[in-house]
Amino acid sequence: MSTAKPETHPVGQTGGTSLDADDPRTYEHILGNMAEGVMTIGPDGRIRTFNASAARMLGVRSDEVVGRLYAETLLRVDGAEEFNDAVMAAVYEKAEGRRQFVTVQSPGSEQRLYALTASYMRDDGGTEGRVVGVICVFRDVTEVESLREARLKLAESLEQQHGELQRAYRETRTSNEELQSALKKVQVARVTATALVIALFATVGIYVWRSGTSAAEASVVSVAPATEPRGVETVVVVPRRMTSEVSFTGTLAPRREVNIVSPITGNVAAIHFRYGERVEAGQRLIELDTVEAERQLRDARVAHIQAMNEFDKVENWESSSEVLRAERAVRTARLDLASSETELADTVFLLEKGVISASEHEATERRHEMRRGDLESALRDLAATLELGGDDARRVAQLALENATTSVEQLEGTLRNATIEASTTGVVLQPRYRDAAESRGRGGAGPGLARGQSVSQGELLVTIGDVEGVSVGGLVDEADVLRLRVGQAATISGGAFPGLELEGKVVHVSSQASAALRSGLPSFDVTVVAQHLDAADAQRLRLGMSANVAVTVRDEPGALLVPLTAVHAEGDTRWVDVRVDESRFERVQVRVGETTLDSVEVLDGIEAGDELAVSPNGFSMSRTRGLR
Repeated sequence: MSTAKPETHPVGQTGGTSLDADDPRTYEHILGNMAEGVMTIGPDGRIRTFNASAARMLGVRSDEVVGRLYAETLLRVDGAEEFNDAVMAAVYEKAEGRRQFVTVQSPGSEQRLYALTASYMRDDGGTEGRVVGVICVFRDVTEVESLREARLKLAESLEQQHGELQRAYRETRTSNEELQSALKKVQVARVTATALVIALFATVGIYVWRSGTSAAEASVVSVAPATEPRGVETVVVVPRRMTSEVSFTGTLAPRREVNIVSPITGNVAAIHFRYGERVEAGQRLIELDTVEAERQLRDARVAHIQAMNEFDKVENWESSSEVLRAERAVRTARLDLASSETELADTVFLLEKGVISASEHEATERRHEMRRGDLESALRDLAATLELGGDDARRVAQLALENATTSVEQLEGTLRNATIEASTTGVVLQPRYRDAAESRGRGGAGPGLARGQSVSQGELLVTIGDVEGVSVGGLVDEADVLRLRVGQAATISGGAFPGLELEGKVVHVSSQASAALRSGLPSFDVTVVAQHLDAADAQRLRLGMSANVAVTVRDEPGALLVPLTAVHAEGDTRWVDVRVDESRFERVQVRVGETTLDSVEVLDGIEAGDELAVSPNGFSMSRTRGLR
């Protein structure tokens, strides 16, 4: 008698075209036409179902894997390591609906990204029934992920372009503002140039008219005898002292100011001075409440103890509890692996004798591989734990300990300085704050410090002014600041102390404009100091008095100064009429320097003792008299 053997087909390779709910092949048709890959694994580790999509995505044939052990087929597929890890994790962890993304590199194809869902199958469809296998459903999401990444890159690109457009808009707006400002300046320059041209034409017309008049006079005078010209005034060039000054106004201030700041945060416990009185160096000024500083010191000492413990722990890291725990884990993993190896040898023997099934032997092999993986993981954990006590960790612990030690020492020092003393001899002044906001926050100049007032660490408390000398600060415009130098001599005077002039020197010239004067020009800070005052002068002065400062920027003892009417100009050329003999003057070109109210300095062209013609009406004698 022959028994008919039912025909089996790998999923996706069945025949027939009609679908019948009672026909088992109907489900095979459904699985074979699904876009997702479907694979089921029985409790004996053999692959039961493997549809066409699964074969295509994993690069294997269905008839090569259906009915065979999973470990003999798919575990050996190159490039499917992540896929196999996910399936094995679902098997060992007995996961229900475990989903994750894995990458698969099929032979001869590019790397693909799959969304894999693996779950245990039970005979009752619940969670308490008997396990009948594992089902894995996976689909290709490479294009979806690529589109998502492309969308993210596009969003980043659009955001970057938006930022660039904003910057370009701001730059364009700035350029327009600069062009408008430049256009205004050009308009002002045009108006100024037009006025200058009109003035130039007017000057040329007057000059031509006066020249014509002079020519007429010359034709008349040429008839006179060639003797000493009548009505010609002369002056002999004699060296004279020439000084130039830059002046500004300000108020009297101490020669030097020393700011006293709070070393700690707390309240003012006692005040031992009055504003405006003189104090000596070392004299007690303020006592501060140290409650807050003592709390900070306690916190700092706790942090110091913790840092010391951590440093000691890192220094003896190899004997720390973390390292000992990791070493115990390695020893345990090695014992488990040795036990697993023995068990594996026993199952091989029993399998050869036919006592156990191949599935039990395969289960033992899997347990053995898991024990091997546990040992490798324990070794990695031990290496990572030892690395935590390496050179970098020791350096970090050492720096943390140094910082904690420094904090404790600083706080101990500030507590010792809770009683504030005068660091120099001088007058106690109310502090001048850096800006209006800070002044308003402190109530302006106010009545000063008060007992019980809260102060912060580093807050300015009082200022001690050194009144052995005085200083005056003021503003000069951009035209004069370039003539000032540190060390130049200066004179300080004032209407409140008439007849008293203090000699000082420039000690500071700012390199940056600080404000605008009433004229609209930028101004620069300048400070002049008179280093020493005698007792009589000090009695006449009070801080805050108005003062006038004159800085000597040039002192030339032998300058050649001649009257303004002795120098003539034509374009950029300057000349004077120098007497040659009793009846003649000679035109001599000169180079001029600074000009005073009635004189001009001649730098080159004449010498001391030369006699020059002075023309009250501005005419040149060498031209009007027909002389050379």
